[in-house]
This record gives sequence, C-alpha cells and structure tokens, in this order.
Amino acid sequence: MTATDEPGTDDRQAVADEPPSTALGPRAAVKAGGVGTVAILSGLATVDELDNALLGIFAPEIQDALGISTTGLAAIGTASGAVFVAGAIPIARLADRTNRSVIAVVATVIWSASLALLGFVQNVFQFVLSRVVTGLGKSNTLPIHGSILADAYPEEARGSVYAIHGASGPFGRVLGPLTVALLTIVITGDDAWRTIALIAAIPPFVMAGVAAVWLREPKRGAHERERVLGSAAALDTDEQPIAMSLAFERIRRIATFDRIATGIGVIGFTIFSVPIFVSLVLEDHFGLSAGERGVIGTVGAVVSLVAVPVGATIGGKIYARDPALLLRIMGVSVVVTSALLSIAVFMPNAVLYTIVASAGGAISSAAFVTLFVIVSSIVPANLRAQGFSLIGVYVFLIGGFFGSIVAGIVADSIGTRPAIPVVLLPAAIVGGVLIASAGRTVHADMQRVSDDLIEAASEQERRARTGEHPVLQVKDLHVSIGTVPILHGIDLEVNDGEILAIVGTNGSGKSTLLRSISGLQSAERGVIRFGPTDITLQSAHARTRAGIVQLAGGRSSFGPLTVRENFEVGGLHLDDEVRRRRVDEALELFPELDRLLDQRADRLSGGEQQMLGLARALLLDPDLLLIDELSLGLAPVVVGRLVGTLDRIRADGTAIVIVEQSLNVAAATADRVVFLDRGRVLFDGAGDDLLARPDLARAVFLGGGA
Repeated sequence: MTATDEPGTDDRQAVADEPPSTALGPRAAVKAGGVGTVAILSGLATVDELDNALLGIFAPEIQDALGISTTGLAAIGTASGAVFVAGAIPIARLADRTNRSVIAVVATVIWSASLALLGFVQNVFQFVLSRVVTGLGKSNTLPIHGSILADAYPEEARGSVYAIHGASGPFGRVLGPLTVALLTIVITGDDAWRTIALIAAIPPFVMAGVAAVWLREPKRGAHERERVLGSAAALDTDEQPIAMSLAFERIRRIATFDRIATGIGVIGFTIFSVPIFVSLVLEDHFGLSAGERGVIGTVGAVVSLVAVPVGATIGGKIYARDPALLLRIMGVSVVVTSALLSIAVFMPNAVLYTIVASAGGAISSAAFVTLFVIVSSIVPANLRAQGFSLIGVYVFLIGGFFGSIVAGIVADSIGTRPAIPVVLLPAAIVGGVLIASAGRTVHADMQRVSDDLIEAASEQERRARTGEHPVLQVKDLHVSIGTVPILHGIDLEVNDGEILAIVGTNGSGKSTLLRSISGLQSAERGVIRFGPTDITLQSAHARTRAGIVQLAGGRSSFGPLTVRENFEVGGLHLDDEVRRRRVDEALELFPELDRLLDQRADRLSGGEQQMLGLARALLLDPDLLLIDELSLGLAPVVVGRLVGTLDRIRADGTAIVIVEQSLNVAAATADRVVFLDRGRVLFDGAGDDLLARPDLARAVFLGGGA
C-alpha cells in the first residue's frame, strides 16, 4: 500500500470498530504465520510437562526418601511456583525490549539442567534448590510464548494457534505420565525417580537446541497495525525502555485484565497444592502405584487433548461474535470443573474417579484454550510479555503462597481427601464469578487498543504534514490515585521556549498532572510525548535524563545541607567541570545565593529556598522545566524576582510549565494559561482572556500580582 492509499482516520476508526475477522481454522492459521513458531513453542511447552509428571507421580516416594511432610511438600511446590512468578517479571521486562527467542532457549537449558540434577539430591535443602531453579527456568513460558505467538500470527489466526499451543499442555500431560509410567516398568526400586529424572532432562535439552536454530523473533504488533492502519510498518514513535512499575500499573488499570487475572489468582489458591493432594489420594485411598497413577493422568490428559480443538473451534466463533459471552463461559467452567474434581475424589473406585475427573479437566481445557486470545486483544503489543507475566503474579500473590500453606494445614488436620473440596470449591466460585464479570468491559478495552494505534498514526501524519513538533504533548490523559479518578482526558501542548501556566481550584488535578508528566504518577490511559518520544511508560529518572526536570512545590531544598552541598547533590551525575560551570551560571541568575553558599538551606528565607531549588534544577540543563506552586507563601516582591528569572530561562529555549495558585501571577507570567476543574480542561488560552471570564476567574483565588 502506498502513502496515498493509506486509510484516513475515519476509515481506520471504521476498521477498528469491527471485529478482526472470521476466525481461521488450524491449517489456515498456521499457514498465515508459518508452522515453525507454533511448532517449536508447542514442543517446548510439551516437554515442560515431563518435570510435572515426575513430581506428581513420585510425590509419595520423594516424601519417603527425603522425609518431607505433606505440608512441607506443598510448601516446596509453592516455593517453586513463587520463583516461577518472580522470574517471569524480569523476563517479561527483557522480553519487551530484547530478543524473546534467545530468552526461551536459555531458560529451557536452565530448567532442564535442574531437572537432571534432581536425580542427585540427598536432602530437603538440595530438593528445594532444584525446584527453585526449575521454577526460574520455566518462568519464561507465560511472558515469552504468549507474546511471540501474538506477534507471529494475525488476530484471526490466534484462536487456532493458541489452541495448538494450548494442546501441548494436555499432550504433555499424556506424554509425560505415559513416559514416566513406561520407565517405571524398566527402572524399578525406591530410587527409580532419580534415574528417571536424568532421562527426562534429555528432551528439553534437545528442544532448546531446535529453538536456538529455528525459532525466529517476530515484529511486535505488526498484525494489529496492518488491520487498523493498513500497514504493518512500525510507527515512528521513538519508544524508549519501559519502566516495569509503570507498565504493571498501566496493565492493572485495564479493567478486563484485572478481573481475569484476579479470578485466576483466586483459583491459584489451590493450583499448587491440589495436584499433589490428588496424587496422595490416588495412592492412599485407591491403592494405586506410581505407574497406575501415571496411567490415570494420561487418560485425563487424552480427554483434555480431544477437548482442546473442540473448544478452540467453538470458542473462536464465540470470540469473533461476542468475547463477553466467552468470558462468562470460562467463569462457569471453573465452577463446574472444581465441582467434578471434588466429587471424583470420593468415588468408590479409580475407574469412576478417572471418568469424573477427566470430564472436569476436559471442560476446563476447552473453555480456557482461547484465554490468551482475549488477553492479547486487550493489552497493547509493547506490554504483552509483561501482561502475560502479570497473570502469574496474580496467581501467586493472591492465592498461590498462602493457599498452599492453608491447604497443607487443612489436609494435615482433616485428611487429604476432604481437604480438596473444602479448599477448592470456595476459590472456584469466587474466581469464576470474577472471570465472568470481565465480560462487562472487554469490548471497551479491545476498542481502546485500536484507538491508541489510530491516535499514534494520526499524530505521526500530522507532524509530518505540518512540521510542528511540540516539546510536550499530552493526549487524552486519564489518571486515578487508588480508585479515585483525578484527571479525565487532559489534552495540552507546550512549544519551545513557551511558558504555560496551569491554574484551577484546589483538588482540580494540577499537581497530579505535573507528576504524571515527570513520571512520578502513572497514567491510566492516554499518551505523553516529549518531542518525538512517547514517554508515557518511561521512569522518572529516564525522563530527567532526557531533559524533563520538576521543581516540587514548597521549599524544594535539602534542609540540613548547605547551599553549596545542595548544588553538589543536584549535579552528582555531572563531571566536576560541567557542574562548576553550571553552578556559576546559576549564581549569575541568583547572585543572592553566592554569599550564602556555606549557609544551611533550612535557615534560608522562603524566597531564598525557592531560588535555591530553581537554581539546582537548572544544573540539569532542562529542555522542559516543571514548577509546582512557584509563588506559594512568598512576598510579591520575591515572586516578581522569580518571574523575571523565568523569562531569562525561557529565552535560552527552555519550555516551562508552572502550576500557580494566583491567577494574576499566572496571567502575568505565562504565554498561555490552562484552567483545570475537577480534572478537566475548561480553558486554554491567553491569561487576559481568562481574566475576562468571571465564571472561571471567581473559582481561583486572585493572589497578589508580580
């Protein structure tokens, strides 16, 4: 498509308002993005289950060999899960900025080596260490696999592709227990699990080698850009590394994601402990050997494997028509699956247990096979890896750790068998309701991802057409503190050398806006650009290095330090020569400070402290200076002195945004004044024009003029 053929904003909006397209079947879906990516990632996910099968089948033997109680075994499983979750966080951070394929290979080598070392453990400490390292290696699965598949295949193919990848779980649960069960026929004895651990480590090593050679890194978000913008070419937004805390906060503010992840987290109250307890029930109450337990696990996995393509076909059609309905089905399936498993453990024999439990597993597998399709459609492409990893964080923090401990205590108190429904059913009901409720917001969150792409493309075209490049641009900024909305769709721009004043009533969001621009407050929605760079998810220190400096309200100096020491702290990252030169320049602006260099800052007057704070900010040579309440508590003559200094600063090309309590000072100081009320812009124009608006001017305290 040529530049003249590209769709306009209205055309893009029409495309974005439509569902991606009809879901593709498995063959067409794989063809759309190539067989290699999904095949390799599915292979890696399949061999993951070898480790799980070994631990699940040999849990009683490992308990006896190492002298571990039921509670202790559950706690060790939780520790491995904790590392699985914690490791996913830095891996996701790496994945959103580096080659994900390399990460997948290295992580697989790590956990397969740990599995091999499991065969040599002699005590509880070594066993714990092995499980922790295994959890670390496996922690790449959520952030890496999900995000690579989303970027490698178009939206209409993802249902089938995620189904194929999702089938690797049940397939691994067939292959893993079957492999372990067959090995128990050949390898016998109380320590058979040690030798089998060494053998089970071979397939993941092989798959890591295959991935190292053939797994390719796809372009991020290309298919969404192709659908919404008409071109897969990356937008020229000069995106910088993302701050993990701001990214997680942004993702958490996606209502659909928060409800899904919280629901899964509540279910996580049982996710680490129940599989181990089931294995103990199969041994203690049904008298099954390790091999027989493996056969039952294999039967259940086969049933789930059959259910996955059925769920993908039906789920893909439902997703294309109504994603909200799909989420409600997922929520109901959680409750049904948990109820069936709770019934299964009380069956009179192993055959009936297998039938009932397998039915529950099949329902869950079929319903959740399209979960990642929904997650990838509501989380922006540059945050997907961290979004997938955050699901694991919810699982562990909400339920995983404490859930396993509580479940272990309950099992030791009332027995393993009755503990399963006591722990499982309440968590399933709460989690299922939360997942089902996510359907209320899924359409709006999907639309928002498309809207953000349209805005970025439209802004890029506008800048290319007009040649306008504002120093600061804030678009549709929404900010909440806790659950309280503060800013509602703020739009503003600041140009080179311009002074913009922000005024408004108390609590209107003025300081919150400044903190959002400087990176001290996360944005719920919207975009903040500094020149050509999208800094919405940059850390505060990265923004400072880029040239944004904020002078906090009040007396912004380090009180116990002298004026000279304040300058030294303010220029710590500068070399000595540059710092001395900039201090000299600051003292030229504020000669009053020269005679006070050895005076403690907290003994200066209010005006002198404000001068010191401003002088220290100028050491960083900002392109954009943010000042909160410049005139607060100062005499008019001092305010006039500071205002005159601002004119000299902006003459050097520095843009200034100042939050001001006095409308008179704002009008006298700034080129433009923005009036905020309850988090919304009610006026943007010349200060004199605002003074001529009595309906707005009355709302602001008219302080002394400069």
